[in-house]
Order: sequence, then structure tokens, then C-alpha cells
Amino acid sequence: MKKVGLVTTSQTPRTDVVPTLRSLISGSVEFVEAGALDDLTKQEILKLTPKNDADVLVSRVRDGSEVMFGKSHIVPRLQHCIDNLNSKGVEVIALLCAGSFPRFESKAPIVRPDLLMYGFLKSIPNMKKVGLLVPNERQQEPIGKEFEDEGFDVVASWLSPYRESSVEEAVKPFKREDVTVISLLCMGYSPELKEKVVKLTSKPTILSQSLLAKAIDELLR
Repeated sequence: MKKVGLVTTSQTPRTDVVPTLRSLISGSVEFVEAGALDDLTKQEILKLTPKNDADVLVSRVRDGSEVMFGKSHIVPRLQHCIDNLNSKGVEVIALLCAGSFPRFESKAPIVRPDLLMYGFLKSIPNMKKVGLLVPNERQQEPIGKEFEDEGFDVVASWLSPYRESSVEEAVKPFKREDVTVISLLCMGYSPELKEKVVKLTSKPTILSQSLLAKAIDELLR
């Protein structure tokens, strides 16, 4: 059985993500999870405040509740997780976060959802506008700017996958601006959410969870 390392920016287990990955990967795999904040309490995590909007990350802790923290605080912790997974003999490592990150060192190939999304969207040369759905209001401008720097015309909106939020309100900008494709840019977004977005907008919608699963599957074959 092949071993796949899963690194989350927050805490394990990621019961909101792993079942989708397992359902989309052919054959039997053993997932080995590692969380950058596994050794911290929720109160300690909340002290890791973002330096600015570009530093904002949103995820869920072990009890399923939402937390916001600074990316800059956890990059060394993510590298430590990756080192540990390599020592356990995993064949592929997947980052369970769709945010942008610096390069990590690893013996096993690392798959990053943000780079997968860039590549997938760039494979659609006649796209006019891409709708970006992110998990926190503060992330709209910095993440939108990152995609604009990659050459995309962006319409950004936000929806938290970890607390009660209105999907209808979140997709209104995409309908108003008539985007070509919608990118669900958070690993917490589920296949069920994708179905709702497609139903409300009638637009092709890309889910980070399934995009990551298909990349892992390809690497394991």
C-alpha cells in the first residue's frame, strides 16, 4: 500500500478533506497526516495573529471550529511536518491549504493546490474572468492580486467553510460580473458546496480538494 503524507496548516485529523481525497484516488493508500499546529491549544493558536491581510490564513482546529492565524508563524512548522513525513517513507506529500507558500525542501514530491489551480486556469486560454472564492473577507484583495499578477482578470468573493455563511450572497459578484470559471480556493470547500455554486451560477467550478486528489492519483500510478 502506498503512503501519502498530508500536511495541514492547522491541526489533524482533517475529517473534512481526507474522505474526498480517498474517494477520488484509485487503489489503496495510507494517509499519514501532520499538522503544523498539532501541539498547540486553540488559545495558543489565536495568539499567532496575522501581520497584515496578505498573511491571513483560515483553517479549522481539531474540534471543527474556525481559526485565523498568520502564515508567517507557521512556515517553519510546515517544514518540520514535511521533514517528519519524509522520515516515515511517504511517496508523495500534499499540502492541505490553497494559499501561496515559499518553496519547501522534501525528498518526496510536494503537491501544492495553489500551483495546481494556477496551471489549471492557465490551460483555459479563452477565459475572460475567473471568480475566486476565498474563506475570509481579508483575503480577497491579496489573493486577488496574486492571481492578477499571474495574468488573470479576477472577481473575488468570500465564504467561510467552517461556520454558517450564505452561499447565495457569496456568489452574487460572480453572477453580476459574468465570470467564465469559478475557483473554490480553500481546501475546506466540499463537493457539496461545489454543487450549490454550480446550481446557483450555472458556471464551471473548480474544487481544490478534487484537483489535489487527481494530482496525487497521477503521481502514484
